[in-house]
Amino acid sequence: MKRTLFEFFNKGSGWKLTAAAVDFKFLLWRIRHPGAHFSDFYAGSIAVGLKQGRSHKTLGNKKFLSGSLVSHPVKLEHSENQTRGTNYFAVTTRYGLQPEHICVDYGCGSLRVGQHLIDYLQPEKYFGLDIVSDFYEAGKSLLPQQALETKKPKFQTINSITLKTVSIKNPHFIVSFAVLKHIPPNELDLYFRNIVSMMSAHSQAVITFNQAKRTVRTGAKIWDYCQDEIIASVHNQGSDLYCIINPLDTEQIEESLPRISILLIRKKKKSLSNN
Repeated sequence: MKRTLFEFFNKGSGWKLTAAAVDFKFLLWRIRHPGAHFSDFYAGSIAVGLKQGRSHKTLGNKKFLSGSLVSHPVKLEHSENQTRGTNYFAVTTRYGLQPEHICVDYGCGSLRVGQHLIDYLQPEKYFGLDIVSDFYEAGKSLLPQQALETKKPKFQTINSITLKTVSIKNPHFIVSFAVLKHIPPNELDLYFRNIVSMMSAHSQAVITFNQAKRTVRTGAKIWDYCQDEIIASVHNQGSDLYCIINPLDTEQIEESLPRISILLIRKKKKSLSNN
């Protein structure tokens, strides 16, 4: 029953009703939080749901859609959690991430990908950032304590101070997976401004997004973007930026990611091939 309702209101013909409800709630929320963004509302509403014991498809430490309509979802096992995010992690190594690199996971969520990055990178090289701490705290609860103690990953909420602090570290990689699809068009520039603000001359940003021929809303909190709008927004952040969009090569990744493309951004003009 849970899955049927979810499919109808999030992917099926009922998603437009859900979108209308989300937009109305956002308008009311903005009255109490003037100047805040949709991303703040989006993250905050999910965090409230997680605190109330609900599950989410990619966030929190509970099995998605587990339990009944009258019982709470059950917690993910460590072994189950380890199988998540391997597809996106494969993207990072494909584009050159090395264990000695400093890597920023922008929108790290509950560490689906972060768990693999933490394991792969040398100690103190992983920085997980998200809008609310609830997401990565839930993810940390699924990691072995030894990994947290030996790898010493850093976690921070996203704000101007954090972005400045991370930029001083001169990160080699900034990754942002399954985040851009939740950014509405009017906040696109802000999203890329935050990403670019952390980049140094040798940085590379690796970002996934749902690509379409024209920018369109495809879910209550999901947008597909056309290539031209993405590139224009990146260039709005500086004339020294170079970017390219590559299709995801599903032959190299165990789990296919339909419609997803990879955006690469660098500050230095050099080859952005996918080799």
